Amino acid sequence: MLTTLCILGIGGFSFAHPSIGTSLEVLPKSQVDELRALGREAIKSKDVPVGALLLYDGKIIGRGFNTVSRDKDPAGHAEVNAIRDAFGKLGLNGYSSLDKSKLLMISTFEPCQLCQGAMQTHKISRAKFIRSKPLSQLLREQAKLLRYQWNRESVGPVGLQESLFLLHPDYPGEKSQAHKTQTPSKSDSNGP
Repeated sequence: MLTTLCILGIGGFSFAHPSIGTSLEVLPKSQVDELRALGREAIKSKDVPVGALLLYDGKIIGRGFNTVSRDKDPAGHAEVNAIRDAFGKLGLNGYSSLDKSKLLMISTFEPCQLCQGAMQTHKISRAKFIRSKPLSQLLREQAKLLRYQWNRESVGPVGLQESLFLLHPDYPGEKSQAHKTQTPSKSDSNGP
């Protein structure tokens, strides 16, 4: 019986998840071919050869490969680019209307913290990858996360973000709470 161990980052915390099965799942040839082609695209610009597919109900809605070097974009990771591609095809409203439980990210390499964060933000809770990261690399990533948590701090002015929320005509969530705590007066709207 084959036993594998996956380290999953959920909400800034990681836990070990033993996955026990009699055989390793093999992706369909069409998906493997797509991932291989995407990884090769990354090589053309000397980027790390990683390819990713975002699936909805088994159908590809987004494709991505690493473009950090090519585009001089620190967020140009394969998984982030697959999400961007899906948004480009579906639009914000189209993506928002999807049943998120039917989303699956498939990557040639285990997603990093940046990609995990993008996936969590866009409610992609399922991921499969061909090559997992070594435990030493996962531990280094967790150490970086702990360093960030330890060194983070809030700064003023208090109320700046709330006032920005109030300016946005369609921003959900924080707007109603911000409106309760900071209602602009007539003198505020007249300017300086």
